[in-house]
Amino acid sequence: MQVPPGWNHIVVTDRTPAGRARTLLLTTGAAQPGTPISASTLRFAVGRSLGWNKLKSDWYEVSAEADHFIFNGKGVGHGVGLCQTGAREMARGGKSYREILAFYYPGAAIGRSAQGIPWTIAHAEKLDLRAVNAGDSALVRPSANSALDWAIERSGLSLGTRPIIEVYPTVAMFRDATGEPGWVAASTRKDSVRLQPPNVLGERLEAVLRHEFLHLLVESNARRDTPLWFREGLVVYLGGDPPSAEVANASAEEIERAIRSRHSDAEVRQAYAQAAAIVRDLDRQYGREQLKQWLRSGLPDQIRAATVRGHKTAH
Repeated sequence: MQVPPGWNHIVVTDRTPAGRARTLLLTTGAAQPGTPISASTLRFAVGRSLGWNKLKSDWYEVSAEADHFIFNGKGVGHGVGLCQTGAREMARGGKSYREILAFYYPGAAIGRSAQGIPWTIAHAEKLDLRAVNAGDSALVRPSANSALDWAIERSGLSLGTRPIIEVYPTVAMFRDATGEPGWVAASTRKDSVRLQPPNVLGERLEAVLRHEFLHLLVESNARRDTPLWFREGLVVYLGGDPPSAEVANASAEEIERAIRSRHSDAEVRQAYAQAAAIVRDLDRQYGREQLKQWLRSGLPDQIRAATVRGHKTAH
């Protein structure tokens, strides 16, 4: 920080619309013009030299007293954007995330991207399509109708709502909006299937839609406390991709940890295969109708217990 030698005055010459100091002038009190610096430059210099708790923000008045300066102000940080400390206190006070964001970003609209996503909505017989590009919607529609019919017939389950498919125009937008890694082709949330661009999925499009519609059917029929391994295992077992493991030797905890962590495609697929193997063995022992009943009413304690430390069928 370049300052005039022997400076002994600080004057705030410019402020932000919110009232924080923006520009300071360091002078010697004589006729020299002095040196302008930004308020943040002074705050950082003070922090590095004297500690970051000395000058906490740029919202202050400054005066000289004998051989030192007095900064009288309030706030923490630069005052731009969201303050984590303030947001935390607002949340503790019962404010919703919308109220907190409105306080820090007045007038801003909440969306999945900086400008939101300009969806165009198309209606098919049994579902709705949201796409940015009309060509993507036309490409997905026949596969979606076919995949939904297949999943309903395959599972023997029904939907209580009209499904929605969101077709993202780029992989980057899919990742940003869903929080999924790029190797995940699609994901389901409530009654919506979020899909990577169809030109990226290529020939896998209908298989991916079948899998996601099975997810939609299973989740819409599942009791709230139905374990993740059972729901995922039922989807994969019914869909056949990936194939069930030959031997189910992983515990429910290991399976669910791998699925939730999303470390890699290979690890997740292995967990899916283990979950599907457990469901396959249960199907062979108890039958498909019993599995669907457990999905709706909850797993018996003996089935849950059998999966805690590695699978074995319960009698």
